[in-house]
Amino acid sequence: LAEEVSASHALHDSEVKRHETHLRAHPLPRVATKTEEVVSQDEEFQAELAQIPSWQSQLTLRGLTVGLLLGSVFCVVVHKMNLGPGIIPSLNIAAGLLAFM
Repeated sequence: LAEEVSASHALHDSEVKRHETHLRAHPLPRVATKTEEVVSQDEEFQAELAQIPSWQSQLTLRGLTVGLLLGSVFCVVVHKMNLGPGIIPSLNIAAGLLAFM
């Protein structure tokens, strides 16, 4: 029985050494931790923010003209509906759709 136990231990030791040698030759890929993922996402977000132009450079004559025109049209529509049947529409969906166009 003692010989079987020592033979079993010797076999186990040789398997462990073979496995350790294999791991040294072929290391496992490194897995990023949650903290590293959050830091890398934060750095990506900061890089994207740096590419966004300031609000002053986004104002254009075309944008201001369209905004003034749409605001005037909606103002007239709301006043007409309020003075006629007395309904006050919110026009949120219509304004959003026209602004998207």
